[in-house]
Parts: sequence; C-alpha cells; structure tokens
Amino acid sequence: GEWLAGELSTKLSDKKLIKADEMKFTEIYEQASQLPIAERVKLVEEIWDSISDTAGVLPVTDEQKNELDKRYQAYLDGKQKLHDWKDVHQALRAN
Repeated sequence: GEWLAGELSTKLSDKKLIKADEMKFTEIYEQASQLPIAERVKLVEEIWDSISDTAGVLPVTDEQKNELDKRYQAYLDGKQKLHDWKDVHQALRAN
C-alpha cells in the first residue's frame, strides 16, 4: 500500500519508466488497485499525462488511416451527422 504509493509517485514524478523486468503489469495493477481512490486518480492522471506527452509518436496503421479518410470524406459529402459535444455529454449524464 504505502510503499507502492511512495515508490510509484517517486517514479512518476521523476518521469522514470517502470521497466517490464522490475514489475509485471499484473503486479502493478494489483498493487495500484489497493491504493486509496485519491491516489489512484492521481496515478491515472500521471499516466495519462505521460501518454499525451508522447501521443505524436503513436503509430497509425494504414487501415486506421483509410478509415479516418473514409469518415472524413463522408463528413465532407454531408453523409456523416455530427453531434455537438455538449449535447452528447448531457445525454450521457442523463442516462
């Protein structure tokens, strides 16, 4: 519990990566799931920030590019109905 919180906080705040040979994903998950909710939220924020910092280097496959092109063309041709994010968010919150 507390060791993991301190250790992960230190590793994340120092922007050091947890190497696969140091801890397996399942071990990390099991220990992280035991953290208090506030610490888990902070952990997720740190992980998300580290992902967004490297988002430009995520590979996009040709299949994904083709699908994006297809959807964009459908939008340009008026075949794709778009929804305002506020309306979508409100509808999701209502359910």
